[in-house]
Amino acid sequence: MEITVEVSGEEYKIFIKNYYLKRNWTKRIATIAIISLGLSVLGILKITNGWSLLMELFAAVFIILMILFFLIPFGVSHFRSAREIKNTVDESIKWHYKIEDKGITIDKGQISKFLPWRKLDRVITVYDFIVFSTIGKQIFPLPLSALKGDESAQLLALVSGYQKKPGNKTPSPITAYAVGLLCFIPFLGGAVGLVLIILGITRYKNKILIAIGTVGLIITGYVLNDVIQTSNQSSAYGKIDTQIMSKIAPNDYQQLLGNKTAFTETINTKLRGPISKFNYKEFHGVIYKIDSSYNSNTPLGQIMRETNNDAHITYNKTYSSIMDYRSLPEVNIIMDKPVAPKNIFFNLFGDKTQVVTKNDSIAYYFSDLKNFFIQYKQEGEQEFFGKASDKVDDEDARIPVEMMFFKRNNNLYFILLAANDLKTNLPPDMLYNLVIKK
Repeated sequence: MEITVEVSGEEYKIFIKNYYLKRNWTKRIATIAIISLGLSVLGILKITNGWSLLMELFAAVFIILMILFFLIPFGVSHFRSAREIKNTVDESIKWHYKIEDKGITIDKGQISKFLPWRKLDRVITVYDFIVFSTIGKQIFPLPLSALKGDESAQLLALVSGYQKKPGNKTPSPITAYAVGLLCFIPFLGGAVGLVLIILGITRYKNKILIAIGTVGLIITGYVLNDVIQTSNQSSAYGKIDTQIMSKIAPNDYQQLLGNKTAFTETINTKLRGPISKFNYKEFHGVIYKIDSSYNSNTPLGQIMRETNNDAHITYNKTYSSIMDYRSLPEVNIIMDKPVAPKNIFFNLFGDKTQVVTKNDSIAYYFSDLKNFFIQYKQEGEQEFFGKASDKVDDEDARIPVEMMFFKRNNNLYFILLAANDLKTNLPPDMLYNLVIKK
């Protein structure tokens, strides 16, 4: 058998553009679908449970890497095709293929090369071209339009016995793709994902497997992070659940509020100081001494950091109710051990919010409350979180409250006072008169 074919430089140029710019996009689209599914799972988990900062950073890095995974090869393909065309394509030179039983002779201008069939890695059909690919990764395209009659079939039959043996080829990753579905099963998916990443790098040389494996690691990482957080919360709950209720308030609380108040309950825990509830006329409140780690030498006005933003309770933390839904407002305190406060970040959101008094020993506030929180670190969890009670039918309701941070005898106290019902008027100086002018 002998076939002689002439290929123009223009035809070779067309092939180069198609080969570098359009190949493998089916795989890329499939990869996008798999990654999108993985990100959708992660998104649902984030919405339902929230994420830690570490997981959000991990997911952000993953998304950036995936974007680069698709954009960089596309850009590289453009540069590579342009370079290939510039360096190797001369439209004035014609390529001549002489196909014989022993191999193929390729003449390009004054350069002639004989390629025995045993040197072939594969022969495939791409974009109306028969492509000869050598073991050394050289490619030689032959347009099907240049062949006559059944020459195309004869050619494929001739070279089929000389292609690289399956045992020497890069193994097909199809089975590995199927195994990749296990990546969506937490914990098992992490192990499978790690194996796929290793195989994608070493055995298959396949970026898609690496991407699938990374999705598996992220899903398992998220679930593991959630399990650890839940375990920590359960541990904290177990400790604070041993709290002891008492009718007797600490002496300093009684001295601070005077004998006009009636203490109804004191919550004693192992993690923090006592929290006492009290009644005063048609009002009720709570008092708490912030732990002695507070720097008593710093004027109160210097450590207070105030904001007025609508807020929600810290996610993935467990809180204990100290003024529940039967009260106005609801107030919750975190069940973790308190940190040493260097500053106090106080957020108070509502109507008619005002700073009544603020000096080195008193920070005194009034608000028709929607919600508030106290935290000791700007980006930390909230120590206290309170909001308008669910007992109020109107979700936009505001509850009049007074709050005071009071420094006395090198201790810092937090006091909250609210009316027993919405019909009772709360004067903006009620708590001040109770504590200062008693």
